[in-house]
Amino acid sequence: MSEASRLSWIMEIGDLDSNSAQKYYTEYGGIDETVGKELYNVTGGRFITIKEAIDRYQKGRTVKEIRDQLIADAMKQFGDLQIPADVTEITTIQKKIWQQIIKLYDVPNREISYKEFNANLTSKLASDVLKLNIFAYHPSRETVSFQSRPVELFIEDEIGEPGSVKREAFQRQFSLNP
Repeated sequence: MSEASRLSWIMEIGDLDSNSAQKYYTEYGGIDETVGKELYNVTGGRFITIKEAIDRYQKGRTVKEIRDQLIADAMKQFGDLQIPADVTEITTIQKKIWQQIIKLYDVPNREISYKEFNANLTSKLASDVLKLNIFAYHPSRETVSFQSRPVELFIEDEIGEPGSVKREAFQRQFSLNP
């Protein structure tokens, strides 16, 4: 019975905006406003990530150490999607998913329609990828975004910004043209 009731309606709790997150960093975490802004750039507005950052900062970690740890945690979420060192070992599925990652990363608000996300993937593959906790599906808007700011930072570290030498080399090396 309880399982059926959970299927009937989904309530999504969004991320904190930068002002709310900043207020939380300063009032709850006792963190200086400047450091709070740096941490927000690392955590985004996802509450659990903000809380982790506060805990780590209060234990003496630097913003850079927190960023590095959050990116390392995000990298683990990619599992088999991590790009292999040997480019000949990249699979067609990896290419298709990284094409979607690049497409999503390059959109200014980093959110695309589920239909667009699913366009180059089979329904099963799109569903499987969403389970990896890299992407977030927003049922109220029928859109897909990245799960968290640390996931975005990991992707940025991997592929570089649009138009950068790193991005061009990445796309050329792996034949990833969205």
